Amino acid sequence: MNKSYETIQFGDATANADRLGIIIAWLVSHQLTEANFEQENALAISRLRLEDITGAEFFTTALHGDFGSAFLNQRGQDFVEDYFLSGSYDHDYNHVRLYTADERLLCNQVSQKISKAYRKYLEPPSIRQKIAKVLRFR
Repeated sequence: MNKSYETIQFGDATANADRLGIIIAWLVSHQLTEANFEQENALAISRLRLEDITGAEFFTTALHGDFGSAFLNQRGQDFVEDYFLSGSYDHDYNHVRLYTADERLLCNQVSQKISKAYRKYLEPPSIRQKIAKVLRFR
């Protein structure tokens, strides 16, 4: 079942293609995409990985303006639901955006934050974290 996380919005105040394009490009570059999607969109994916097109262009063309779960593998979906849907991505993006006007630098710095969040996501929880979760539910 395809979950739609966010769709394209147009206009100066609500435009989101550039913001979503960064995380989508990161997901594609880190092979968190579904195998059939990779095969069907091999050319667009290659162009994105070679930086011949931007994440925003990929979002608007290959994904038709819909950032959803259909193009992601299970690990990609789980990470997006943990990081993007929690608002952590928007926090990271907006924090970098405050201090960075250059689009290329913005993309690089936000990508670094996504990578850091992904490494943290992959780390197994420590026994202390597990105990804290159990205690919170009592």
